[in-house]
Amino acid sequence: MFRSALSFMLALQLLSCATSSNDKIQQNLWLDSLSKTELLLNYSPHIKMFISRFPNNYQTLAKYNLSQIPIMRRIGNRHGIDIAKYRSFVYLKRLESKAKKSDRVSMQESILVADLAISLAHHLRFGGIDPRKVDSNWRSLTRRKLPLSILSDLVPSPYFEAKLELFAPQNPGYQRLAKWLQEHHSDLPQNRNLQSLEWRVLANMERWRWLDSQLGRNYVIANIANATLALVSDNRTLISSRIIIGRLARQTPVFSSKIDSIVRHPNWTVPKTIWTQDILPKVQSDPTYLDRFDFRLFEKESRQLRPLKNDQFLQMTKDQQESLVAIQTYGPSNPLGDVKINFENGYQVYLHDSPNRDLFSSKQTALSSGCIRVQKATELAQHLTLLGGREWLELPEEKRHMTQQLKYPIPIHIVYFTVWIDDSGRLYQVKDLYRRDTLMASLLIHADVDLKR
Repeated sequence: MFRSALSFMLALQLLSCATSSNDKIQQNLWLDSLSKTELLLNYSPHIKMFISRFPNNYQTLAKYNLSQIPIMRRIGNRHGIDIAKYRSFVYLKRLESKAKKSDRVSMQESILVADLAISLAHHLRFGGIDPRKVDSNWRSLTRRKLPLSILSDLVPSPYFEAKLELFAPQNPGYQRLAKWLQEHHSDLPQNRNLQSLEWRVLANMERWRWLDSQLGRNYVIANIANATLALVSDNRTLISSRIIIGRLARQTPVFSSKIDSIVRHPNWTVPKTIWTQDILPKVQSDPTYLDRFDFRLFEKESRQLRPLKNDQFLQMTKDQQESLVAIQTYGPSNPLGDVKINFENGYQVYLHDSPNRDLFSSKQTALSSGCIRVQKATELAQHLTLLGGREWLELPEEKRHMTQQLKYPIPIHIVYFTVWIDDSGRLYQVKDLYRRDTLMASLLIHADVDLKR
């Protein structure tokens, strides 16, 4: 009995070795087939890593075949995406025309179809245009990269279509636009008028793809194009406020970050551009300007700021004057008002109050130098402080300045939506303040897809 058990174990080991050896041979064949095809792929490194990780991963790859292409075309059409732009699609059409297919051709087909699936998933999740081509300041909170497991996660099955659909934004704002596109244009847009509603809808769907998939349980979203801001908690809007945004020459950037602190009675550290272009010429023509508006000047020494007497300013050269740091203390002439809301970014942009309340009732909203002035800034700051795990303290009049760090930073998304649909199904359009819709439509219609290699 012992001998028969030992023989059985040896047989299993031999079978395992034979299987392992066969898998290794097949793995090398697939890698060789990939090397003949990878110049046509967007994701050859992704596929190569997947095949190389385990010898039998080729079995998963072999499940991708031409029958999945109509499914992917259907999904693409629903989202205004033409998968025929992908290079792997063009080569697949050539392989389809071959009357007799070898094993190598079948391997190449599977590799190309797998590349199509990853390309479409990436396009649905992150967009087909590099956002920095439209706004060089764009920045996301998350990495724009799909996991290596995507090929096994998507492995063709009865749920292949449903799984791919989940890569598209699930936010109601995006889904309403996608539904509108399906109802009004069953096929991809044929209209070449890049200012048409059809292309504006497609441009705004692309902007939704640029956003992080999870906006946050609590988050602030500021729509530059519509000059409105909302604080949302558990899908409920707590505050809605008008805002003033950057003028055309000093546009407010589009990006996501996290609000980490609230400043009460803030001082204003003047950004370099505003100091050299706006304030310095006034000071040069009127030496009393600094004292009248409570400005203090500082020289940079290493990482320290050394106070400078205002009358010393007149003895400096123009270059020395431009290198100074100007800080305006809290008061009635300070443009930040009573509250400043900070979040990390490299643009010196933040939310703040404004002493000029009349501006919020003006039809002109692009008036700032890039920062966002909020009509309900104090109310917003109170809610953010509480949601951020801190207590809102009444500030004594004599206390000039106080900064509160939030225990729980709150996401903020600065966006640019020119077309959207509300809960009732009503479609809204606003003026394209920064003239970006036509550029985006042009990139969508003419350029090849900017997928990560």
